[in-house]
Amino acid sequence: MNTREKHNFTVFGLGGCGNNVLNHLIGKGLTGPLFVAASSNARALNNCLAPQKILVGDSVVKGGGCGGNAVRGRAAVEENINDITKAIGQSDMVFLTGGLGRGTASGGLPVVAKALSELKKKPLIVAVVTKPFRFENFRLPLTERSLNELYKYCNSVITVDNSKLESLDQDLSYQENLEKANEVLFRAVSSVIDLVETPGEINVDFADLSSVLSHKGPAIISFGEATGEKRASDALNDALSNPMLAETSLTGAQAIICNITADSKILVREVMEVNNKIHKAIGPKVKLFFGLVIDDSLKQTGALRLSVLASGLGGGQKETQKDSPIKKKLDPPVKETAVKAAALKPETQPAPMPQLNMEVETLGQKPKLTLAGGKLSAQALKEATPLANPVVPPGPYSATARRVIRPSLEPNNKALGLGREPGLNARAYDSGMLGKPPYRRKKAD
Repeated sequence: MNTREKHNFTVFGLGGCGNNVLNHLIGKGLTGPLFVAASSNARALNNCLAPQKILVGDSVVKGGGCGGNAVRGRAAVEENINDITKAIGQSDMVFLTGGLGRGTASGGLPVVAKALSELKKKPLIVAVVTKPFRFENFRLPLTERSLNELYKYCNSVITVDNSKLESLDQDLSYQENLEKANEVLFRAVSSVIDLVETPGEINVDFADLSSVLSHKGPAIISFGEATGEKRASDALNDALSNPMLAETSLTGAQAIICNITADSKILVREVMEVNNKIHKAIGPKVKLFFGLVIDDSLKQTGALRLSVLASGLGGGQKETQKDSPIKKKLDPPVKETAVKAAALKPETQPAPMPQLNMEVETLGQKPKLTLAGGKLSAQALKEATPLANPVVPPGPYSATARRVIRPSLEPNNKALGLGREPGLNARAYDSGMLGKPPYRRKKAD
């Protein structure tokens, strides 16, 4: 007799995309969860098959939709957030679904996730959202902002990439391909319900589910089924090969639940094959919860079913890289040079030779002295002060010009005086630029 505690699951669809997903789940005959739809568009909400519906933002948008405006979408959901939390807040686990990049869901789903996370009895929150098509790149910034908020408040986020519809069968109708995106949520919800509610030889309970979903971030929740000699590996590939999933690799996952359902003839080899492949993909340090359910109703088809839930994708990989003992090695020449430089004492290192730059904007103005490289004493700087406003006679140097004179300096800074030194330009002295009276030739009689 099944004495396991029953748990309440809710699927909440927000906006046009979210309502379409609910229609798909209900049309597929999924039973068990409570379906709640919400939208700012009254006409679209009436077409939803969900038994419970909430019109949001009536005073904001008057039932006409948000027109792709996420700000209005947020305001619309905030207006009715109490109605939403009252309808879905008593659940043990809530799936939030909607399309990101537009109005109602982009602005409103983070509001719902935040409100649920602040409840006294907080449910497990899993968001299953879609990203825009490739030709809608202008919607990506809004999509990323909404995703970042959902990562903050949700236990896990499953992303469906609509741009991957291009890689599907081009001969199928658009509606048939679009239903493959809805199938992601169907697999996620149905596999989780079966995982928790179906008793097995090796049970995975709601506490295990809570432990795995405690690792926030991107996630995979999927379901696979296969028959034949390679049914174990084929079922695992089926669970991870949904082309619409943005994440299809277990690499970097922080925790995983793997639940196998098969008839009583299942082989030890098949059980070990699945778990060994997962263990190899995620590494030995990651939590792996394994469950096994015997269902003899599968004897006729010989099918093996596999539910996979992987959370915190990418987080484990970052931690591994952070804690890795492998460090970048320096090349021997660089290392040797660095060691020699460090061994030199400060007093043994050669000091840079100072260089005096004297910039003259106009010869009738006071020259400006700057020093490139080295340091000067206070006395040296005082001695370096040029004469103020030297008298410059008319001539080729009286025109407005910019000249830079760099006299050679001795280590004792004697050249900073205004007396003529061998390194100075004689023409500069003759022009009177350094304050010496100009030299004039007497005119011939």
